[in-house]
Amino acid sequence: MVNLRGFGIRTALAVGLLAASSAVVVGTGVAHAAVYTPSDPQLSATARNVLNRFAQYKSQYIVAGQQEVTWGNTARMAEMSNKVASLTNPTQLPEIRGWDVPFGGETTNDAQWMISEIITNWQTAKVIPTMLQHWTPAGDHSYDTMKNTIVDITSLLNPASGTAERASYLRWRTNVADDLVKLQAADVPVLFRPYHEAGGQWFWWDRQGTAKYVALWNDLYTYLTTTRGLHNLIWVWSAGKLNIDTAYYPGDTKVDVIGQDTYGRSSADYSAEYNDLARYSTTKLRAMPEAEYLPVPATAFATAPFAYVGPWVESWFDSNAPSRVNSFYNDPRTVARGRGSAFLNGTLPTISTPPPTTTTTPTTTTPPPVGVSTLMYGFEGASSQGWTATGQNAGPWSVSEWSNEGSYSLKADVGLGARETVLKLVADQSLVGKSTLTAAVRHAAWGSMGSGMTAKLFVQTGSGWVWKDGGATVISSGGATTLTLNLASVADLGQVRALGVSFVSPANSSGTSAVYVDNVRLA
Repeated sequence: MVNLRGFGIRTALAVGLLAASSAVVVGTGVAHAAVYTPSDPQLSATARNVLNRFAQYKSQYIVAGQQEVTWGNTARMAEMSNKVASLTNPTQLPEIRGWDVPFGGETTNDAQWMISEIITNWQTAKVIPTMLQHWTPAGDHSYDTMKNTIVDITSLLNPASGTAERASYLRWRTNVADDLVKLQAADVPVLFRPYHEAGGQWFWWDRQGTAKYVALWNDLYTYLTTTRGLHNLIWVWSAGKLNIDTAYYPGDTKVDVIGQDTYGRSSADYSAEYNDLARYSTTKLRAMPEAEYLPVPATAFATAPFAYVGPWVESWFDSNAPSRVNSFYNDPRTVARGRGSAFLNGTLPTISTPPPTTTTTPTTTTPPPVGVSTLMYGFEGASSQGWTATGQNAGPWSVSEWSNEGSYSLKADVGLGARETVLKLVADQSLVGKSTLTAAVRHAAWGSMGSGMTAKLFVQTGSGWVWKDGGATVISSGGATTLTLNLASVADLGQVRALGVSFVSPANSSGTSAVYVDNVRLA
């Protein structure tokens, strides 16, 4: 969590259930198809397999995680998972669940309920845990204390110091190891993320420079791995923000996965965060261990193919519109709980890459409506501009095989036969003062359309996400059809929550096809 976050009850990572569309299957995943070198040469086969699967499915799947509300000695173990379930249809649950390392380790066995829950999750549903910690040697684990406490790290790590901080550290370190030993005995792999958000300097562990931070990391790594013989830990290091000093990175021999915790962003483009991580290592898997806004999988795999994402809790999770949560969990590229076993077995279907963007003979361009108009979305440069889809077989992608303006359009593969596919942008914006929204659309030439596919342009506005569309229009595979929505009759234009196009195939259609959107304009 970042320094602006309210520091109350904390949470865990998760991943949800979804069914991959057969239209995106081009092969079958092969178990043990990838080998990833761990930092611990004695890493257990089970934990090693998790790393191998992340490597195997890089740029194909993102594993969905969710932090649970667990700050305190109270078993609020399913609060955020239940929230995910309430916002998804069909009901989904996270595959990775995030937990706080037991409350500073002040009391032996103080989190046995948590350890038991993690073991049960793994044994019954192959749910992968991720664990981090919030504690101070002062014994007060409030955010203000973590931010303001000055810790003499040199003395804390010195066996001869005899300080109270040293004693607190040893007690915490021992109790944490005792809990992790129970997980190892049950063969549970753990994404272990101590001393997180390095370089942010809102926690005591990184406020005294890079050398002391790395010394803390190395001491814990050696104690848990060598002294206590824990070989079920996948070591995850996370940066607190962009462009921190690379000297905060403990090095490839002490880290398995690198990541950045990301807040205050609503864009689907996390390429800056993904690319920044290459400054620390070009060989390590990259993840988004904490996030406010869920990524859009199709966009992520074009620009930021993270292995997994872990939204934070409570009000931060609520920054995601319900439709965004549902869209993420139902994306064919998201691994939720129901697909965890296939993921770990290496038998998920192989996802095709976006189709090549070779240009065919362009269709005659339909001119924009009479009057001054402004291009909102043209999807140029192979960018989806944050648009997502629901009900699709695959996509959406920015492609150059057809366009109505420029060289690109947005495409999704669809199934026919009384099916609806929606291409949309979920983002708050104001259209106050605008009178008309238009978009150019078409469907592909393949597939049997029966009585004809229809499309309608829509917006959703206000706190109730009120739907308003321009009516259904029959579209074709020939020249573009321009859809129009009169905004004069739309309420709450100052709070437009989403806009997009709904495509509906008739009951007497069959097979598969593709739909396209381009030249989205305002006048």
